[in-house]
Amino acid sequence: MSGPNAPLYAKRSLRVINAESDDGSTEYKRQVHKLSTSRLHTLATQMSYRLDEGHGRCTYHIGVEDDGCHSVLDYSAVSESAWVLESIARSLNAVVLERKM
Repeated sequence: MSGPNAPLYAKRSLRVINAESDDGSTEYKRQVHKLSTSRLHTLATQMSYRLDEGHGRCTYHIGVEDDGCHSVLDYSAVSESAWVLESIARSLNAVVLERKM
């Protein structure tokens, strides 16, 4: 769909990194917010898998789609997502070593 009424995601085409792999220690998240207990558990399981894949280290890219394209998020949305992911890491006895925004 094109034109002025096209959805915002259709206009998104800025690839910032390669597409996400199902394996490995790197995870992409568009945004993490307003989570149910079930979703928090799913994300913790996913983070545990990424930590295992990276032998205790993993990297999360917030504001990036699975295809590697940039999501259009404001600073507060990225900051909130980072806070949630850091909380999940703490629940797994993991430590955030670096946070770039």
